[in-house]
Amino acid sequence: MVDAGLTLPELWLRYFGLGGMNTESELGDHLDDIPGRAFDDGQHDVVVQALNERFMELHLDHPIPYRRVLQRAGRVAGDPLHGVADGGQLAAGDGQVGASPRRPPASGGARTTRGRPR
Repeated sequence: MVDAGLTLPELWLRYFGLGGMNTESELGDHLDDIPGRAFDDGQHDVVVQALNERFMELHLDHPIPYRRVLQRAGRVAGDPLHGVADGGQLAAGDGQVGASPRRPPASGGARTTRGRPR
């Protein structure tokens, strides 16, 4: 599993720095797929950008696809950020949508912690 090594506050700071408009709490709800709390495509892609920049820092390329790119390609079968939160951790890029083209996927994907050190 590829680990982003970010807490929710750290991810939110990166998201906010890129122009994200939602609060840290709203980001957590979005990542946890809370009904009615989903971000629009633009804000969702800002989260993806923040994560992908972290993966680039870790030399892992871009393991999470942008929602708009998937929609244009007609390949939106599910959201790689939604429905994968497990115990407060974000796991995306599970070897299907969003796997890094440079490294084969392991047993999971990206993880961020919800404010707890890893």
